[in-house]
Amino acid sequence: MSPEEAAFLDRVCAVPEDDAPRLLYADWLDERNDPRGTFIRIQCALARLPDDDPARPPLLHWEGALLDRFEVRWSKPFRAFGSGLRFRRGFIEAINVEARMFLRRAAELFRLAPIRHVRFLDVGSSLERLMYCPHLARLSAVTIFAQHIDERLTRSLVDSPHLGSLRELEVGRNRVGDRGAERLAWSPRFRALTSLDLSDNAIGDTGARAIAQSSNLANLEALELRRNELSRAGLGFLCGSSVLARLRRIGLSLNYIGSPQDATPPAAGVASPQSLDLRENGLTEEGVRMLTALPGLGRLSRLDLGQNEIGNGGAAALAAWTGAESLRELLLPNNRIGDDGARSLAQSPYLSNLSVLKLSDNPVHDPGAFEFLNTPRLAHLRRLELPTLGLTPAVRRALARRYSS
Repeated sequence: MSPEEAAFLDRVCAVPEDDAPRLLYADWLDERNDPRGTFIRIQCALARLPDDDPARPPLLHWEGALLDRFEVRWSKPFRAFGSGLRFRRGFIEAINVEARMFLRRAAELFRLAPIRHVRFLDVGSSLERLMYCPHLARLSAVTIFAQHIDERLTRSLVDSPHLGSLRELEVGRNRVGDRGAERLAWSPRFRALTSLDLSDNAIGDTGARAIAQSSNLANLEALELRRNELSRAGLGFLCGSSVLARLRRIGLSLNYIGSPQDATPPAAGVASPQSLDLRENGLTEEGVRMLTALPGLGRLSRLDLGQNEIGNGGAAALAAWTGAESLRELLLPNNRIGDDGARSLAQSPYLSNLSVLKLSDNPVHDPGAFEFLNTPRLAHLRRLELPTLGLTPAVRRALARRYSS
């Protein structure tokens, strides 16, 4: 690398959030007919565009073509540090690194690229030294997944003086429990967090309540609690939170939301998630009625109830829910919904804004499918997934013509 190119790279690494040094470097590369310049511009543009922008598909195709041809060459200097390399805005920003490697060579790594996200491997006995490594301050995202450390991990995270700027934290499968969740929630260290993943950590309603009540987590936009031990009380705490005003996505698959229990209905708070994942929670019709009575779901645009047991009664309850007017995606695969449930959904006056409806792996046959062919209600539905078994070829063809996108 020439001294001139090294100077450009130093400026990029010095201000990793700023696109300007990246685009200046791209100009310099363009002058030398280096395709990396085009790649930087494409990824910077993609980072600014919303997911549904029509300009994205051609840029994604161009990005993929350049990576197919040059990724091995561009990523070669990083192979000595780790794996799982990910480019963003033209540079490698995410990498899997063993903790001991990071402690030895972090300075060298940060000279090569504006690294923002490190997924730490083999943390083990290096945990305390790692948490006091000053290079952590350069990161906006940290993943310590499946290290089986227990609540010592959250204690070390809270004690670290270098994580105050962290925006994303994933510490799934570490057995941190309710005490670990409480420790994270009540620490002022993580006020900048926008994304928190605590999957598979034996966290119950006590931990969920701490998260829901902590003003330190007021900037959270995404919360993942997959495969934990929350009941519907924990869901109520989150949906009735008085502080999580920015929370837009809640992931609660593989919990115990469907287990019947007496619980005090939560008070309405400021939480208003746009996406709620409740797959594999043992939800029945009664569970759906509980769900539709919760506060905080008035802006829900995506609801995933896949792999539950809501049946025709649960489908009817969803169809009669006034809060369903905000839904754009309703995912109900494998829920024992038959023709009567399909009829309720097709005729619902509250599902008129749906663009995606998934009913695969349900016992829906021609009579239920006909309801979707003839309904005037679902004017915005563009994607309908019904089971292939149980439908005649003629009906499948008619559905494909109407819901082809």
